[in-house]
Amino acid sequence: MWGVWGLRRGKKRVESVGGWRDNVGGGGGGERGFIEGGGGGGDIGLGCWVVGVWVCCVVWLGGWVVGWGGGGGGVVGGGWGGGVGGGGGFWFGGLYIYGFWCWVGGGGWGVGVAGIVSSSSEDKLLIALEPEAASVWCKQLPAKGFIRDGQERVQLQEGEQYVVLDCGGGTIDITVHEVLEGGALKELHKASGNNKGGRRVNKRFNQCLREFFCGGLWEDYEREFPKEAQTFVEDLIYHAAPQSRVYKTHIDRSLRQKLKRIEKSQEEGDSLFKPMEGVELEGDKLSVSEKKMESFFHESLVHITDSLCEILDSHSQIQYILLVGGFSQSRILCDHVRQQFSDRARVLCPKNPQEAILKGAVVFARDQAVIRSRKSAFTYGYIKMRRFDPRIHKPEKKLTNADGDWCDDLFGKLVEIGEDVGWNQSVEYILKPITENQTVMDFEFYRTERKSVTYVDEWGVEGPVACCTVAMPDTSKGMDRSVKLEVFFGSTEIRAKATDLESNCTASVKIDFIGK
Repeated sequence: MWGVWGLRRGKKRVESVGGWRDNVGGGGGGERGFIEGGGGGGDIGLGCWVVGVWVCCVVWLGGWVVGWGGGGGGVVGGGWGGGVGGGGGFWFGGLYIYGFWCWVGGGGWGVGVAGIVSSSSEDKLLIALEPEAASVWCKQLPAKGFIRDGQERVQLQEGEQYVVLDCGGGTIDITVHEVLEGGALKELHKASGNNKGGRRVNKRFNQCLREFFCGGLWEDYEREFPKEAQTFVEDLIYHAAPQSRVYKTHIDRSLRQKLKRIEKSQEEGDSLFKPMEGVELEGDKLSVSEKKMESFFHESLVHITDSLCEILDSHSQIQYILLVGGFSQSRILCDHVRQQFSDRARVLCPKNPQEAILKGAVVFARDQAVIRSRKSAFTYGYIKMRRFDPRIHKPEKKLTNADGDWCDDLFGKLVEIGEDVGWNQSVEYILKPITENQTVMDFEFYRTERKSVTYVDEWGVEGPVACCTVAMPDTSKGMDRSVKLEVFFGSTEIRAKATDLESNCTASVKIDFIGK
């Protein structure tokens, strides 16, 4: 028999849009959200497996340009190019690798915002997730590629598991990988992230300086010399080494001159700064006690500690913790992770940890299959219709058309949160309309952090996160028409392509799983 169900477009409740049914073989069969054929039949429906991964904010955007690959290289938008190895390509924020843009970035933006490719060349854009890119790079590093920790270093071997702690300016992202045969990677813990990155520490330190310097002096300095103010803060937070439990840094020339001008114009008894525990101005040096400095990191360190404890408790075979990203240059952060977790896993930090993500993206663009398996960060599904059954369906979901009664707004699960999704898998389905005069077939995709839902409008369900509509202009065969749906998944983006087999009209969609 025919298992009949469908989709509808937006909130329109008209017969001619959005519905489709699955063509299943064999007689008999049971039900599982839609009717499936017995014997030679099976589950045929919208089989789009989706992986959701949280990634941190865009880094090195529009900064420097580096040629990667001999015979290639080159300069884009200024900067300089060079050659390393064979092939060709370059990067600047996004990475251009062998004719593709490889973009390392965060949620909340699309191709148009990135400004890299037009809608006609979206297939040239490859998204590299930051923790994955860093993992790919660190996995292949030899001993000399890591900051020495007093132990002999061996390359990560098959079967070994490790945490990637990607500490960026905006977010701190964590994922867990296992090395498979041949060096490929399997994700063991869905990537997660939040806004507890280095900029939060910068913000707290800047607030301290605003309170320390009187008369709005630091605010004026930030406004007049923003680059110098940022460098001053970051040098003290990320690069200064404590001397006798005190962090010290020289005040730059522009700030010294500003202090002298204000000092000359002050009345007797006025002060340039107010007394503050842990902070002192001694000549041309600002001193911050170790305790005071650590207070700026408190929120970020608490998050790191809690997250790593949770992961290590659930994955007992983890052997390494890899620190990457610009924020991981901080001595306070590195020392904290080592003190808290060195008895449970070996803590490693590559030299130039801020570059690990970009260099890993280059490697990833050359071989995307290096990430063999990922965890779905959400439960993904599509909106569907099926024959209305008053015993199990809500009365308000009943929709009647010329072909009978239907239940609308059903959530058809594609993949469950935490489920493994393999690389380079594809599926193909033949779908049927639900009305004779149907001229389009619509697909709407939804996601939720719940494992199971019944309707797309239940609490916790987001969407539609992506839509796809294919035209079906030739209605001469009524309901005896077919649409072929091809779904490609397992990479960092999921693609679905629908083709009307009567007219060869096509439509495609990329499911947005990055943005929160």
